[in-house]
Parts: sequence; C-alpha cells; structure tokens
Amino acid sequence: MKPLYTVGIDVGSNFIKLVLMDYSGEHKILDKSTEKIRKRDPSLVAEDLQEYLHWNWGNIMYLLIRLHPD
Repeated sequence: MKPLYTVGIDVGSNFIKLVLMDYSGEHKILDKSTEKIRKRDPSLVAEDLQEYLHWNWGNIMYLLIRLHPD
C-alpha cells in the first residue's frame, strides 16, 4: 500500500506547530515540532520546520492549515 501522508500546520501569533502523520494502515504520528516565531516571517519558520522534519511536498496527500488571526 502506498503511504498516505498528511501534514498539519497550526500558525498562531507566537508559535507554529507542524505534525506529519501516516494514514496508510493504522494512523500514526511520524513526527511533530513546535517553533516560536520570534518576530520572524511565519512562512520562513514553516519552511525551516519542513526541513527539520525531513519531508517534501511530493510525498504529501493532504495539507491542513489552521491560522489564528491576531
């Protein structure tokens, strides 16, 4: 069975949280991370987290994004 990966991104006013899940077979969390924004561009923080978690967009079936406006 081909892996079905889902990435969740939660962008808040102070933190960005990412989670990588595998939905093929049993559902399980493969990796997760939280990073403080610290006056940085949130999109750059998310890219840094993507590199840290070692995944690429070609392997992702679903992307869930949640934004918390100030």
